[in-house]
Amino acid sequence: MLQRQYAQILHNGAIAEPRAPVGDFGVSAAVAHPDELIRTGLESLVGGLPQVRKLSAAADWPGLTGLLATESPPDVVIVAHAFVRGSGPRMSAVKAPGARVILLLEGADNLELADAAGIRPDGFLVERGLTTAILATAFRQTMSGQVPMAPQVASEMLAELQNPNRISVLGLNQLTPREQETLRLLVEGCSNKQIAARLGISINGAKRHVANVLAKLNCPNRTLAAAEAVRLGVI
Repeated sequence: MLQRQYAQILHNGAIAEPRAPVGDFGVSAAVAHPDELIRTGLESLVGGLPQVRKLSAAADWPGLTGLLATESPPDVVIVAHAFVRGSGPRMSAVKAPGARVILLLEGADNLELADAAGIRPDGFLVERGLTTAILATAFRQTMSGQVPMAPQVASEMLAELQNPNRISVLGLNQLTPREQETLRLLVEGCSNKQIAARLGISINGAKRHVANVLAKLNCPNRTLAAAEAVRLGVI
């Protein structure tokens, strides 16, 4: 049974509360979420898992980094997407002490998944529908080197793979800055010649950028790429 000992650690005004039980075996875990209600719910669910011997919580990024900097950092961290969204360096910082990181997504929409895949967590869970059973499976898979994935996430990724006419949102994270500019110009309806002039490159360079954009987004033509970019709100 998880025995809880509370210690307040102040980090730039934020409080993290480590919960240390008696015992020498099991997994140490941490949950990090800005919403108090969700964070408290996570603590309750994770704290009830038999394999968890130590549980800590953080309300913001400074609080999380403080937990990671202790002499005994957590083995598994469940972190809200909001803390690491669009930031590979932040994700790397969470992993640095050797922690396995399970990213907690707000939902399973394709744009959130595109960002999540780009920052490379060790697993994916979704806030809605999270249960003790799902968490137990996620911990077991994570500690055995597998990649836990919520059913919603798996369904969304499978739908993307099975639909040849659907833009590859995971490919959005693979676009270089120049290719992102090219996609914006495609949305504006620019020709290859106009793209070359706007970017200050050769016509062959423009053609290469357009081809790369279409390949990474799995789009058969520039019209579909532009239309999907607008529909998804990425431009």
